[in-house]
Amino acid sequence: MNSTRRRFLGASLAATAALKANELFATPAAAATAATTAGASGPAQWEPKKTWVFAVGVLTYPSGQAWPEEGRRDADMIRQLQACGVPAGQITFIKDRNATIAAVRKSFEAVMAKVPADATLWFYFAGHGAKSKTGVSEFALYDERWPIPDVFSTIERRFSGTTALLFADCCYSGSLGMEAMLRAGRVRYGAITSSLASAVSTGAWTFTECLIDGLRGALSLSADRDGLITFSELARHAEREMAFSDGQLSTFVTTNGFDPRFVLVPGTKRAHPRIGEYVDAKWKDGKWYPGRVEKVDGAKFWIRWAGYKASDNEWVQESDIRPSAPKQHVAGTRVEVEWQGSWYPAEVLTGRLGMHLVHYDKFEPVWDEWVSPKRIRLT
Repeated sequence: MNSTRRRFLGASLAATAALKANELFATPAAAATAATTAGASGPAQWEPKKTWVFAVGVLTYPSGQAWPEEGRRDADMIRQLQACGVPAGQITFIKDRNATIAAVRKSFEAVMAKVPADATLWFYFAGHGAKSKTGVSEFALYDERWPIPDVFSTIERRFSGTTALLFADCCYSGSLGMEAMLRAGRVRYGAITSSLASAVSTGAWTFTECLIDGLRGALSLSADRDGLITFSELARHAEREMAFSDGQLSTFVTTNGFDPRFVLVPGTKRAHPRIGEYVDAKWKDGKWYPGRVEKVDGAKFWIRWAGYKASDNEWVQESDIRPSAPKQHVAGTRVEVEWQGSWYPAEVLTGRLGMHLVHYDKFEPVWDEWVSPKRIRLT
C-alpha cells in the first residue's frame, strides 16, 4: 500500500466527514428518509425541453487502449434523453478523438454561456477517471486530463440556471459528488456516480444502463409506489445495481437545497412483479450464479447474469432460481482482504448490499475502505 493511495483515501474520508457536518445526502436511503420528512410543498419536476445536455464519452486513447464502439451505452443514453423530449439542438455530445482538452473546455464554456436562466444542466462523463499527484480528481480526455474542480468553476461562472444534474461513469467518479459538497452557492447540485471518490470503477456500462433505465421509467423499485421516478430512486437503483453487478458502491450527493424527490419521469408498470428481482440461478454446470430477472414466461425466467454481457442472457426454470442473499458479515468479524494480489488481515466495521467497510490491522483509519465480496475471506 503506497502513500499516494493513502492520500486519495484520506481526501475521500475528509469529504465524507464534511458531508455529515453539512447534513447532505450520501446514500439513497438517507435521501429517502429526508423526503418523507420534508415540507408539504411538492417536489420540482424535470422539464426535458428546458434541459441542456453536455456529455463527453471517451472510449479510445492515443495509447491504443479502447473499449468496443459497438454497444456503447453513452450514445444510447443520449438517444433516450431525446426520446424524453430534450431538443437535439440542446445536446452537446463529444466523443473519443474529438474530446481533447481544448475542444471540451471551449465547447463547455460556449454551452454554459448560452443556457437560459430557467434551464437545467445534465452533465455526463464516461471514460477513464484519474487522480493527480496532489490528489485532485480528473476526467481523462483524449489528450489531457480535465480537473473536476474546473468543471464546477465553469458552471458557476457561466451557467445562469440554478439546477445541475451531474453523472459520471469512471474510476474515482465519486469525486464529482465530493466536489459538489464544497460548492456553496446559487446552483443546486444533484450528483450520482458509479463509484466512490477513492475507488476505481469497472469497465462495464452498468451505471450508464441505470441512467437509461431511469429515463425510461423502468426501475424495478419505486420506493413510494406513486408511479413516479425520482432522483433519489434513480440513485437507489444505481446503488443496488453497482453493488450487485460490479461489486462497488456508487455515490449520491445533493447540495444547496436540491430536493432528492426531484421527479424525473413517470414509471412504467412491470409486466410481472418478479421482473427486476435479484436472484441466484443454477447454470448448466450445477453451480449457482447471481443474476437479475428481466422477463417471465410462465415458469421460465429470463436471467441477466451479473457481470456478463446481455448476449449471455438465458432462460432458467423457476425451480432453478432462489432469492439472492449476499453474504453479510457482522461488525467485528475477522477477515483477510485482497489488495493488489496480496491478502491483509482486517476487521469488518459495517456492511451494506454485500459490500463491507474494513479496517486493516496495523494501518491507520485513513486506510479503511469498502471492498467487494470477491476481495474478502474469513480467516
